[in-house]
Amino acid sequence: MTEAEKRDIDKRKKINFLNENLGDEILDLLDREDINEISVNQDGKVWIDIAKEGYVKTETIYDNLRRKTIIEVIASFNGKSANNDTPIVSATLPNKERFEGILGEPVDDKPVFSIRKPSRGIIPLENFFKAVFEDENGEEIYDILSKAENSQELIKMAILNRANILVNGGTSSGKTSLTNAMIQLLNGTKDRIITIEDTRELNCRDIENKVMLRTTETVSAKDLLRSCMRLNPDRIFVGELRRGEETIELLKAWNSGHPGGISTIHANTNQSALKKVEQYLGEVSSRKQIGMILEAVNIVVNITKQNTVRGIKEIALVKGYDYEKKEYILEKIN
Repeated sequence: MTEAEKRDIDKRKKINFLNENLGDEILDLLDREDINEISVNQDGKVWIDIAKEGYVKTETIYDNLRRKTIIEVIASFNGKSANNDTPIVSATLPNKERFEGILGEPVDDKPVFSIRKPSRGIIPLENFFKAVFEDENGEEIYDILSKAENSQELIKMAILNRANILVNGGTSSGKTSLTNAMIQLLNGTKDRIITIEDTRELNCRDIENKVMLRTTETVSAKDLLRSCMRLNPDRIFVGELRRGEETIELLKAWNSGHPGGISTIHANTNQSALKKVEQYLGEVSSRKQIGMILEAVNIVVNITKQNTVRGIKEIALVKGYDYEKKEYILEKIN
């Protein structure tokens, strides 16, 4: 037997072992031509992204051990490790499917993974001209929001129409409480939500399709943001922006096909909140990133606490930047 034949036999053994651990349920889903992605969340439920239909929940549930084993086996197949020191696994399956798995502390020891299938064959060029896409409802987000009759309606419209919202305020002003109230408006939607925090504060208990990630001593918000892009989120929520590296990753995500996000930042006014984002970006970029901010952040909401009462002080649309005054152009709503 030649060395090449030995390597071929060894590879087939590894693939067989991998397939045994994936199980018939996932292998059958991978064989279906109408499925683009398979995602398994912290509750063990298996979701499939079906072409022209979106995410659908299956009847399959994988327990923690099964999910952990799958991630470890796929990591090993790719010559990698999956443990508390390296909890994020980016890998490839034998048929070129893209795999992303997270275990350990960042997911509270409730492993998650997604498998994205490659396109089968080449799509003819003419197929791309059969449909014309517009923005949501055929309108720009600011045109949609201009129809709101009051500030409360505007917030609801902003969330449902996938505007990006930056909530700001001082310590104990109610930033997280307001964010949680906004999240509840997504109950019953088909959106896949991914949250990133250092401490569990965001409340998504009524959102079915969700993954809730947490930073650790060895896994930063930047690491989780990069990983979550391969977990196929519809919306990304970050508990609080504190550093440049996570800020730039979030804005890039919001600007690259994942709108409808919410994050918070410590600031006293809406203007200072955007200036603070600019300051954070300055930590990781030598160039001013005003254009990135204007593209990514649609609405700023300032919340404050007076005596024992918390409430929204100001809501504003981010409309542009005045380069002479060096300040953001905000259209106040309330």
